[in-house]
Amino acid sequence: MGNYLTRELGIPVKMDALGNYLAVIHGLKNQSLEGALLGPNAYIEAAALTGIELAAMELYYPGHRGYQSVLITRKGSNLRRLEDARGKVLAFSDPDSTSGFLVPMLHFVRDLGVAPAGFASKVVFAGSHGAVAKGVFEGRYALGATNDVDLARAIAELNLQMTDFQVLWTSQMIPGAPYCIRKDLPDSLKAAYRRALLNLKDPMI
Repeated sequence: MGNYLTRELGIPVKMDALGNYLAVIHGLKNQSLEGALLGPNAYIEAAALTGIELAAMELYYPGHRGYQSVLITRKGSNLRRLEDARGKVLAFSDPDSTSGFLVPMLHFVRDLGVAPAGFASKVVFAGSHGAVAKGVFEGRYALGATNDVDLARAIAELNLQMTDFQVLWTSQMIPGAPYCIRKDLPDSLKAAYRRALLNLKDPMI
């Protein structure tokens, strides 16, 4: 992506993978970052704290303008339904993650009538969607919150199979992740950034 944006914008573009959404929001606020790819919930938080605007929205599959939060367990764990995970270790990805925390947390509270801390013996934040999948596969977490897109990515990166996991709950569709850019940047740069994102065709970037 960095090479693509450098070519399209005509200026050097450096890509950084920061540790969590909070670090990204801080980077936008202190102007060490010009733009970012955020989750919907993190975008709302960032917009309230920083001067950013929407540039584009990430698409995932043909015809799909979003993704779905999932609660997963390891195949063969003897957990057949969500209620079977009560009293076991639950892992969320990041406190600012839409699919890895906010949406599944609301499912526990609104639909099951119990806070995650009251459902699980222990609630942890793994730090990323990939870490959730890895921890569930290794048996450190009985139940993990992630999303269908990042689960597929983690499975590919860890050389696993989708059959290594069982999905116990799936949310409704969540709007695609937004690309944002700082409002204080030149209009010409913002327009070029938006145009480059909308013209991006290579799925491997």
